[in-house]
Amino acid sequence: MTRARPGHSISMTYYFVLATVLFLSALAQPYDGTSRRVSQKLFDSLEELARIVDITYCVGTTGIYKPFRCAGRCKEFEGFELVKTWNTGPLLSDSCGYLALSHPPWPKRIILAFRGTYSITNTIVDLSAVPQVYVPYPERPWTG
Repeated sequence: MTRARPGHSISMTYYFVLATVLFLSALAQPYDGTSRRVSQKLFDSLEELARIVDITYCVGTTGIYKPFRCAGRCKEFEGFELVKTWNTGPLLSDSCGYLALSHPPWPKRIILAFRGTYSITNTIVDLSAVPQVYVPYPERPWTG
Protein backbone atom coordinates (compact mmCIF):
# COMPACT_ATOMS: atom_id res chain seq x y z
CA MET A 1 0.00 0.00 0.00
CA THR A 2 1.33 3.40 -0.99
CA ARG A 3 1.17 6.18 1.54
CA ALA A 4 0.24 9.66 0.39
CA ARG A 5 2.76 12.39 1.02
CA PRO A 6 1.69 15.03 3.54
CA GLY A 7 -0.43 17.65 1.81
CA HIS A 8 -1.26 15.30 -1.08
CA SER A 9 -3.98 13.13 0.44
CA ILE A 10 -7.40 13.30 -1.16
CA SER A 11 -10.38 13.04 1.14
CA MET A 12 -13.53 11.01 0.61
CA THR A 13 -15.43 14.29 0.36
CA TYR A 14 -13.36 15.25 -2.66
CA TYR A 15 -14.13 11.91 -4.34
CA PHE A 16 -17.82 12.30 -3.56
CA VAL A 17 -17.95 15.83 -5.01
CA LEU A 18 -16.02 14.73 -8.09
CA ALA A 19 -18.30 11.72 -8.64
CA THR A 20 -21.40 13.91 -8.21
CA VAL A 21 -20.17 16.48 -10.72
CA LEU A 22 -19.30 13.79 -13.26
CA PHE A 23 -22.65 12.06 -12.76
CA LEU A 24 -24.66 15.27 -13.10
CA SER A 25 -22.73 16.41 -16.16
CA ALA A 26 -23.48 13.05 -17.79
CA LEU A 27 -27.19 13.70 -17.22
CA ALA A 28 -27.09 17.18 -18.72
CA GLN A 29 -29.08 17.63 -21.89
CA PRO A 30 -27.25 19.02 -24.90
CA TYR A 31 -28.18 22.61 -25.71
CA ASP A 32 -29.82 22.82 -29.12
CA GLY A 33 -29.38 26.58 -29.47
CA THR A 34 -33.07 27.26 -30.07
CA SER A 35 -34.77 26.94 -26.70
CA ARG A 36 -33.79 30.33 -25.24
CA ARG A 37 -32.69 33.27 -27.30
CA VAL A 38 -31.79 36.72 -26.06
CA SER A 39 -31.93 39.59 -28.51
CA GLN A 40 -28.68 41.42 -29.21
CA LYS A 41 -30.29 44.64 -27.96
CA LEU A 42 -31.20 43.06 -24.61
CA PHE A 43 -27.77 41.44 -24.28
CA ASP A 44 -26.02 44.77 -25.00
CA SER A 45 -28.22 46.55 -22.45
CA LEU A 46 -27.52 43.96 -19.73
CA GLU A 47 -23.80 44.01 -20.48
CA GLU A 48 -23.75 47.81 -20.20
CA LEU A 49 -25.64 47.70 -16.90
CA ALA A 50 -23.18 45.12 -15.56
CA ARG A 51 -20.32 47.53 -16.31
CA ILE A 52 -22.21 50.41 -14.67
CA VAL A 53 -22.83 48.38 -11.51
CA ASP A 54 -19.21 47.16 -11.48
CA ILE A 55 -18.21 50.75 -10.70
CA THR A 56 -19.86 50.45 -7.26
CA TYR A 57 -16.86 48.41 -6.09
CA CYS A 58 -14.77 51.61 -6.34
CA VAL A 59 -16.95 53.43 -3.80
CA GLY A 60 -15.47 51.92 -0.66
CA THR A 61 -11.95 51.32 -1.95
CA THR A 62 -10.40 53.75 -4.42
CA GLY A 63 -13.40 56.08 -4.50
CA ILE A 64 -15.53 57.76 -7.17
CA TYR A 65 -15.10 61.49 -7.73
CA LYS A 66 -17.03 64.21 -9.55
CA PRO A 67 -17.78 64.63 -12.36
CA PHE A 68 -17.54 60.79 -12.77
CA ARG A 69 -13.99 59.56 -12.20
CA CYS A 70 -12.62 56.39 -10.62
CA ALA A 71 -9.88 53.80 -10.98
CA GLY A 72 -12.37 51.40 -12.57
CA ARG A 73 -14.72 51.70 -15.53
CA CYS A 74 -15.77 55.35 -15.10
CA LYS A 75 -13.80 56.39 -18.20
CA GLU A 76 -16.15 54.18 -20.26
CA PHE A 77 -19.06 56.42 -19.31
CA GLU A 78 -18.15 59.96 -20.35
CA GLY A 79 -21.27 62.05 -19.91
CA PHE A 80 -22.22 60.52 -16.57
CA GLU A 81 -22.54 62.93 -13.65
CA LEU A 82 -21.94 61.70 -10.12
CA VAL A 83 -24.57 62.96 -7.68
CA LYS A 84 -23.84 61.01 -4.49
CA THR A 85 -21.95 58.00 -3.16
CA TRP A 86 -22.60 56.17 0.10
CA ASN A 87 -20.96 53.52 2.19
CA THR A 88 -22.84 52.76 5.41
CA GLY A 89 -20.42 50.36 7.03
CA PRO A 90 -16.97 51.01 8.47
CA LEU A 91 -15.94 47.50 7.37
CA LEU A 92 -17.87 47.64 4.08
CA SER A 93 -20.37 45.32 5.70
CA ASP A 94 -23.49 47.19 4.74
CA SER A 95 -24.98 49.18 1.86
CA CYS A 96 -22.65 50.80 -0.66
CA GLY A 97 -23.29 52.44 -4.02
CA TYR A 98 -23.78 55.62 -6.00
CA LEU A 99 -26.36 57.84 -7.65
CA ALA A 100 -25.53 59.33 -11.05
CA LEU A 101 -27.20 61.01 -14.02
CA SER A 102 -26.39 60.08 -17.59
CA HIS A 103 -26.13 62.76 -20.25
CA PRO A 104 -25.45 62.53 -24.01
CA PRO A 105 -24.08 60.53 -25.71
CA TRP A 106 -25.91 58.19 -23.31
CA PRO A 107 -29.70 58.09 -22.99
CA LYS A 108 -30.93 60.31 -20.15
CA ARG A 109 -31.24 58.10 -17.07
CA ILE A 110 -31.03 58.19 -13.32
CA ILE A 111 -28.56 55.51 -12.26
CA LEU A 112 -28.96 54.10 -8.75
CA ALA A 113 -26.32 51.39 -8.37
CA PHE A 114 -25.73 49.15 -5.35
CA ARG A 115 -22.63 47.09 -4.68
CA GLY A 116 -23.12 43.34 -4.31
CA THR A 117 -21.36 40.97 -1.95
CA TYR A 118 -17.79 42.13 -1.39
CA SER A 119 -16.31 40.21 1.51
CA ILE A 120 -16.72 37.30 3.89
CA THR A 121 -18.61 39.66 6.19
CA ASN A 122 -21.03 40.49 3.34
CA THR A 123 -21.49 36.80 2.59
CA ILE A 124 -22.40 36.05 6.21
CA VAL A 125 -24.81 39.00 6.30
CA ASP A 126 -26.37 37.90 2.97
CA LEU A 127 -26.89 34.35 4.24
CA SER A 128 -28.34 35.52 7.55
CA ALA A 129 -31.21 37.47 5.99
CA VAL A 130 -34.49 36.90 7.78
CA PRO A 131 -37.76 36.95 5.80
CA GLN A 132 -40.08 39.80 6.73
CA VAL A 133 -43.85 40.01 6.62
CA TYR A 134 -45.06 42.07 3.64
CA VAL A 135 -46.88 45.18 4.82
CA PRO A 136 -48.44 47.11 1.91
CA TYR A 137 -48.51 50.88 1.93
CA PRO A 138 -51.98 52.33 2.47
CA GLU A 139 -53.73 53.46 -0.70
CA ARG A 140 -53.56 57.15 -1.45
CA PRO A 141 -57.03 58.71 -1.26
CA TRP A 142 -56.71 60.37 -4.68
CA THR A 143 -55.86 57.11 -6.51
CA GLY A 144 -58.99 55.31 -5.31
